[in-house]
Amino acid sequence: MKKILFSVFIFSLLATKLLAFPIIYGGSRGSGTIADGTAQGQMAFWDITEESWVFTETSELFWDDTSKFLGIGTSSPDRPLDILSPTTEQLRLSHTAGTAYVDFEATSAGKLYIETSGTGVRIDVSGGTGTIWQGHTGWWGTVDGFSGGLLPEVATSTNPNLVMNYADLDTGVGASAADQLSLVAGGVEGIRISEDTLVVIDLKGTMVTHGSMINAVTTVNAATYDLLISDHILNITYTSTGAVTSLTLPTAQVYSGRNLIIKDAAGNASTYNITIDTEGSEKIDGADTAVINTDYESISLYCDGSNWFIY
Repeated sequence: MKKILFSVFIFSLLATKLLAFPIIYGGSRGSGTIADGTAQGQMAFWDITEESWVFTETSELFWDDTSKFLGIGTSSPDRPLDILSPTTEQLRLSHTAGTAYVDFEATSAGKLYIETSGTGVRIDVSGGTGTIWQGHTGWWGTVDGFSGGLLPEVATSTNPNLVMNYADLDTGVGASAADQLSLVAGGVEGIRISEDTLVVIDLKGTMVTHGSMINAVTTVNAATYDLLISDHILNITYTSTGAVTSLTLPTAQVYSGRNLIIKDAAGNASTYNITIDTEGSEKIDGADTAVINTDYESISLYCDGSNWFIY
């Protein structure tokens, strides 16, 4: 009888301890029955310190059994996997922990940042209907059905690597040389812009404008002047002692199609002659110089790539 009572006592004691244990009771470690949770959607994890199953907070990890959605950092997931973190990137894909990874971040403005550890490149997708993808010919983006992209090849004056249309790969922005940009249409260079502000427009037909054209006017009020690449109309006003004796045309600007207008704007050329010369061996109508010696007279020049001519 005493043995029976002792056994009942031991059984009652064990049952009381097991039922009072935080979560698990019965069976071996990790294989027993998990106790009832305290909230819908709670999930459990094994705590090696407690040697027991512990429930997560629903705000940390939540399972929506109706929609079959998993929430991390939220108890109201809207998608099969919904990760909420307002203070850091929400998702990291790693190849090597801490050194080779890609981070994905949804910002408070609804933008998506994709940032890599290897190159520091960040892709910013700022909403709307745009997408970014890597196609067989390069990196592409689409906004409202209009596609443009960057081609992984060396750009030339006839072969752009920045294109505006996925279906038109020979129209876009190229480069004829270092420090230059070329606007290319159909594989033909139409406009070239260089570092020294030179803009070359290569017309294959008639140029049509529906408004006035404005040309640069440079006022020259000095005894000497070296022509700049940006000069087109030289407005000569120098009337002090002497004359504009050296209006020099630089050799660097001797290229086909360059044109220039020189005007005695002060009306004193008969007294203060305006003499135009060249920096090198280039000629002006076969001569070393051209002279304006009549008041308010002007000279229009063009270059054929070797010499200057009055027209």
